[in-house]
Amino acid sequence: MKIKPTDKVNYPPRWKDYEANVPSGLPQMGFGKDTTVGDLNRFGARYRAAKSFKHADFAVLGDSTVHGYTALIKLQLSYSAFEHLLGCLGWGQKDAEGALPAGEQDRVMEKLRGIEGDEKFFRAAADHLDGDKRFVEDYLAGKSVNPAALAGAIRHAFAHGKLTPGAGGNDGACPGCCFVLVKFLGVFMDREFIARVGKLDRSPE
Repeated sequence: MKIKPTDKVNYPPRWKDYEANVPSGLPQMGFGKDTTVGDLNRFGARYRAAKSFKHADFAVLGDSTVHGYTALIKLQLSYSAFEHLLGCLGWGQKDAEGALPAGEQDRVMEKLRGIEGDEKFFRAAADHLDGDKRFVEDYLAGKSVNPAALAGAIRHAFAHGKLTPGAGGNDGACPGCCFVLVKFLGVFMDREFIARVGKLDRSPE
């Protein structure tokens, strides 16, 4: 079956339920007091773009480099959707960290540290950050840090800095680390959006 651009595919889970209750249900869903339907629709569009992105296509680059760029672009798109959702919730990074279920942050840290070359990759990211490096430096020091903050640092180093898949001499770690963080962001966004739509199920008639 051919998918048309107007089909509601790759939107956040329960998006149709959200649309069916907008705008009347918006105030009781627990989004930020200044959040508009337009804000949420932009989140949905960014989420859909990230979910729909499959791979980058280059004419002359090697497979490992293409795989690395695919991962970095996927992370950039996913983090953009995540940022839009935080804005809709009226949250900052610290709020997002506080919303994580017990043990989730440590589990993500364990997955990242299980990837061969992870330290080389994050060290290269830190080298290409022109601003706040503390989250990446804390990770390199063996601390448990907010995975969303790590994702934001890599996104920044790639989009605004000079980070490439092979930076640090180990392009094998780039896709592994990025995809762990992409999965984390996706789980976070799905959980928080479902929780908001779920409030409509419990609302009085």
